[in-house]
Amino acid sequence: MKTKLESLIKISILSTIALFPLSTVLGYLGMGFTFFLAVLNGDARKLFNLGWKDKPLLLVIASFALAIAFSKLFWLSAAIGLFVSGQMVLYLLVRAYLTDGRDIKKAIHLTLLVSIIVSSIGIYQYYFTDMDAVAQGWVDGNIYKDIPARVFSTLFNPNVLGSYLIFIIATALGCLDYANRQRGIILGLVIAFGITCLLFTYSRGAWLGLAVSVILFLCWRKDKKYLLGILAGLVALLFLDLQHLWSRINPLVLQYDSSTAYRLEIWQTSLKIFQDNPFWGTGMGTVWYYIPQYSNSIATFIAHSHNLYLQLAVEGGFFGLISFLILVGAIMLMNYDVYRNSRSRRHGGIALGLLVGFTGIMVQGFVDAAIIAPQFGMLFWIYSGITKNLWELGKKTKLDLITPGYDQYYRLEEPAAENMVAISYEK
Repeated sequence: MKTKLESLIKISILSTIALFPLSTVLGYLGMGFTFFLAVLNGDARKLFNLGWKDKPLLLVIASFALAIAFSKLFWLSAAIGLFVSGQMVLYLLVRAYLTDGRDIKKAIHLTLLVSIIVSSIGIYQYYFTDMDAVAQGWVDGNIYKDIPARVFSTLFNPNVLGSYLIFIIATALGCLDYANRQRGIILGLVIAFGITCLLFTYSRGAWLGLAVSVILFLCWRKDKKYLLGILAGLVALLFLDLQHLWSRINPLVLQYDSSTAYRLEIWQTSLKIFQDNPFWGTGMGTVWYYIPQYSNSIATFIAHSHNLYLQLAVEGGFFGLISFLILVGAIMLMNYDVYRNSRSRRHGGIALGLLVGFTGIMVQGFVDAAIIAPQFGMLFWIYSGITKNLWELGKKTKLDLITPGYDQYYRLEEPAAENMVAISYEK
């Protein structure tokens, strides 16, 4: 009975992973149902112990709890904290149940397949949906008169969609390292659809984040096939009529873009708020309340600081910012360790993709705060849980097979590599 329930829990987790990019509400319902099944299975203590042993996670929880406790809008901060707690619960569920290499592969491949649907919806919006009113809300119409729309697909916001696609494209690049021809075609579609949709978001921060991710990927992989493929893609872009895309990154145009002045004012205002609330911040979900009070020119609703680091500093204080950076730093170091030291080619490829993906998201964080959006924040926590499991799986499978005379080790590509550490050969 317990074995059947555990299988159902894994199916429920994978279903939740698939649902979140398509519907945040259904994703949260799936997470709640999965947590209920885990408690029914008698694994509540197991989840608690996983969280208790995760020191970076505990630091983030403690900083969030303090921010909520000292918030002047306590009930609002507590409600936001409840939603964030749901994301952390999914992280722990991934940590508890997707520990096998094959389950990790299924989760990664599922996120990539779902991304084709998300990207396709965005491309459809661009060509077949009248979004003039939406575009006017996100684009300075006096400067960018030739931009028909900024797509957001199922994620409600073009910048959030851009963050999501950075992760997806980077992960797909990593998976290409171990893919056969059939999987390679599917991954190629993921990347092609993702890049096309990313262009139509007109999210300059996301473009920059992806550029950094791709450059880092090429520096670490040093493989000509990736370089040639990316160069071929860039050449193809040159033959398209994308003048309106280039205008979004033209520095001569950028200085007249109202969104530039808008962001600068928000950043300056956020710094003032942080200076008055340096330790525990103003509380989760409260930026919208304080910005109009501190700014002389902004009186409208502003959901976030348009900068991840300022957002964390304002709402969580110095403690909140540092604890989150420690968490992300630990995740990135784990991915780097798996990439450099794993004897599984699959695990190494996934880890590299996640590493450059996290890097791209942190770069985009200088001009946006997409991680706080629940429809994308879930993917952040899912991939964080997968990272931790990959790292621990690598620790478990490192057997002491090094003996005198055995000096060559090879990474394996097939699933057997998750159970066998190395093949050694003596000349």
